[in-house]
Amino acid sequence: MEIVTLSIITILTQWVWPIFLFVFGLGAVVFVHELGHFLVAKAVGIKVERFAIGFGPRLCGYRGKETDYSLMLLPLGGYVKMLGQEDFAPLEDDKGAPDPRAYSSKSVGARFAVISAGVIMNVIFAAVLFVIIGMIGMPVQAPVVGSTEPGFPANTAKITWLDDSGKPLDTKDPEYPTDQPETLQTGDRMITIDGDGLMLNLLGRDVTRFRRVAVQGWLSDETDKYTLDIARTVGDKVLTGRVALGLKMGPSPSGSGGMLPSFGILRASSTILVRGSDFVPDDGDIFKDKDRIVAINGRKTEHNWDIEKLEKTMLGQPVQITVERTVDGKTTQVDLDPIQPMVINTTVFYLKDGEVIRGKVAGFDNEHRILTLQVTENGGQVERKVSVENLANTHYNPNSGWAKEFLDVLGMIPRLRIGAVSDGSPAHKAGLQTGDIIVRYGGHTAPTHLKLKELNKKFATDGADIVVVRDGKQLPPLKIKPRAHRGDFLLGIIVNIDMEHLVVAGVRENSPAADREIITGDVIEKVNDQNVTTWPDLLSALSRLKGKDVTLTMRRGSNQSEKTIALAEAPVSKKSPFDTKTPPVFDESDYSTSILTGPWNYRILLDPKISRNPAAALAWGARETMFFITTSYATLRSLINRTVSTKDIAGPVGIGSMAIAAGRRSMLDFAYFMAMISVSLAVVNFLPFPVVDGGHALFLVIEKIRGRPLSVRVMNAVQMVGLAMILLVFVLVTWQDIARIWSG
Repeated sequence: MEIVTLSIITILTQWVWPIFLFVFGLGAVVFVHELGHFLVAKAVGIKVERFAIGFGPRLCGYRGKETDYSLMLLPLGGYVKMLGQEDFAPLEDDKGAPDPRAYSSKSVGARFAVISAGVIMNVIFAAVLFVIIGMIGMPVQAPVVGSTEPGFPANTAKITWLDDSGKPLDTKDPEYPTDQPETLQTGDRMITIDGDGLMLNLLGRDVTRFRRVAVQGWLSDETDKYTLDIARTVGDKVLTGRVALGLKMGPSPSGSGGMLPSFGILRASSTILVRGSDFVPDDGDIFKDKDRIVAINGRKTEHNWDIEKLEKTMLGQPVQITVERTVDGKTTQVDLDPIQPMVINTTVFYLKDGEVIRGKVAGFDNEHRILTLQVTENGGQVERKVSVENLANTHYNPNSGWAKEFLDVLGMIPRLRIGAVSDGSPAHKAGLQTGDIIVRYGGHTAPTHLKLKELNKKFATDGADIVVVRDGKQLPPLKIKPRAHRGDFLLGIIVNIDMEHLVVAGVRENSPAADREIITGDVIEKVNDQNVTTWPDLLSALSRLKGKDVTLTMRRGSNQSEKTIALAEAPVSKKSPFDTKTPPVFDESDYSTSILTGPWNYRILLDPKISRNPAAALAWGARETMFFITTSYATLRSLINRTVSTKDIAGPVGIGSMAIAAGRRSMLDFAYFMAMISVSLAVVNFLPFPVVDGGHALFLVIEKIRGRPLSVRVMNAVQMVGLAMILLVFVLVTWQDIARIWSG
């Protein structure tokens, strides 16, 4: 019974209520738009025959003395039908004396007022919503640097430190921060942006939220140049600096596949945890939704970058985490049971000939399968291009791109552990659970991350048996069939590493492990004379013995025979032209630790909510309205210049899905989204395009200049062409929306 009740509540809160909000909100936006036309038409003496919300057949309504107030079947817009004025039907020549209350009988000025009233009402409606939101208070994404993308201008831009007057500090000045990195760092707060972008004056220079800088980049030309002022807190002192930034085309953050100009600055995260909503709830989760991490091993973590710094020192060892948790309205600090974090080495790449490249991914050419790595050479950053075919332990899919193994220790790759199971997925239907360790799949022993991808494709037609270990016991085989998704084949699981068992699942070719004939299934028990039971134990032992000869003792095969392997500290590859010296066998700096695994992630960093007084809220609402008007026109300009892809344009279905997502978050988020839609509708509706209000306004301007209107024949032809184009665009964007949602 509890499951049924929970399902009903989920449907109501996640679907029924948000969809109702969207229909109501869209109706409100359309209503105020048409109300503007209606009121001004009445004011100038035009007879209004119908006031309609929606299109198509009439569902219901009220027939007044001269106006039919109607609710139509399709809630995708609305219209006001005035005497003598048609939006969608061919115009006819007047026969006999025109009706003095007809639209066409009124002056150009009166008709222009009627046409523009809808747009003005939408702007006013949005401004009112923004003012209300400003008075209530709404947190925004903090204008803080989370990280910078390799290969983008922000990643290598040098900071010029400033004095209190805003002038550059001399390097010999006692106040010059010689101990601080001179590139943008996580936690730097962006203050102002300046430069030569066309929209800069309209958008303003003050950076009060992260989106301000991101939008400035998206709506710029790739050749535009900017300066960004930042503040960095060091202890009890605040340093100010300035960086010069250019732009580079990069993938759209929407995931549409389009390209946008970008500085390469990514938003910051908070210390608050959120759980992926699409995954099966796990009663054994040590974390709870909205937990705030306040300490790790007793050391305070005020910011997410504090966590990042601590993770670099862990090398995968179990950690004690303290969270701030709210239960029954009371907030308390809870010391969680020690957890086993995951270790990865994402910044180390291995060529098939054994060469090691240490660098960050700066780009990927999907067409030519070329990975661009940003590596350090003689103290500077340079780019190196590597074909995916030359990389060991790398998987390529033309639809989903490239992937590599999570962890590689001397060429040894651990087994996989299931971190989360997606609701309704093949894994969920098969009975797999969080924490299961995959020991066999379709006859293949302990598949690694990349092997799992290959096997999913192989077994997509007929399925296969999968065997897992759960709570130390091996379960009978489970039948599972991967599902096709965006050209890939998936089980519906998040996989991470079985860190707690030193079992080798795979061996990289031309690695120290391969050279010493370590094989799949080997279980490492000792490093020299020290017992090791987990992968973090192995990493710690290798770190302590760095530069010394190492001997690994392991158990092999069904008879668990003991095998000892000597692992001398020797080069594993030829000298790389990008390294100043031959890389050692083991380097602890190659590995990073993540305390979050499975469905857990950090919430975006938000600034505190500010509740404004009426005057301040009015000013804020006006700025928000102008911001969205400006960005809407700038987006159209960028579409024409092709610096914004049509793939980033959303149609009715896309807007609906975004509105539903906003409604799921909160009423405040939904109101903000509908205010933005109201502004966007005003901008689009007043474009000088046939059928929409802007097209009618253009006809009136031409009539005013010529002294007479265009012929009915010409206007009909233009209207029909415009209507056909709008219908075509509607179909295309709707198809794009559906394809985007279908592909996830």
